[in-house]
Amino acid sequence: MIKRAIEIVVKHGIGTLLASARIFLHTTYWDWNKSRLARNADTTNADPKKLISVNPNEISYLTGSRLWQSAPNDHKHLDHFDAFHNYPFGIVVDGSWDSENHEFTELAEYGAVKARFEDGYQWEETPFYETHRDRISEGYQSYGCNSVEELKYKLTKVDGLYASIRDNGYKTSKSLGNNPLDEVTVNIGRNGQLLYEDQGRHRLSIAKILDLDKIPVLVKVRHRKWHQIREGIVSSTNMAELPMGISEVEGHPDLRDIT
Repeated sequence: MIKRAIEIVVKHGIGTLLASARIFLHTTYWDWNKSRLARNADTTNADPKKLISVNPNEISYLTGSRLWQSAPNDHKHLDHFDAFHNYPFGIVVDGSWDSENHEFTELAEYGAVKARFEDGYQWEETPFYETHRDRISEGYQSYGCNSVEELKYKLTKVDGLYASIRDNGYKTSKSLGNNPLDEVTVNIGRNGQLLYEDQGRHRLSIAKILDLDKIPVLVKVRHRKWHQIREGIVSSTNMAELPMGISEVEGHPDLRDIT
């Protein structure tokens, strides 16, 4: 670790080392906090692998806080947020993880997709491309790519994805012969808010740009208070008699299977 720190200082300066340390400490704390929460986690009364249909514009915020990846030590993304990466689908977690207000549209991928398909820029004209290109040129893997040629090729696949969704509609991963769990994924906060989990950045960005009415998503984690609302509905025989705050969420996409 010391040797790596020296290499970063020599090649990129002390500022980059400090940024890397800040990201490491932030990630370490979040992983510890998630493990602590997981020890007290329950399982949901919903099918953890069932797709729900939502308006993509209802997915406005991220899970946790967004952290700009200023140090070139990530192989894929330019920014990060406190998603439940290593959690299984279908668990219930208490805490304040649903209380941040960092918007999905702040993510680098959304900005790139908007610049390309709504504003009409070529990929090479976008800051997204330039940043990944520069990191690759400095000897790092970036956007999962080891060369600028690989970066350009990967972005042509995003062009193809956009054209496919625009021309043929949004398809589930399973219908395309892919992993059925490889879908846009959300977590649900205490009041039913749909919070983006870190999967399907490009697809959700494209769905928003195309202003699609509905897309299928998977739910990974539910807040304990939202879980209690679901349980209250399951045990009730009359929605009209539910306490204030529960009857108001009737029609929520995560409640269609129980109402």
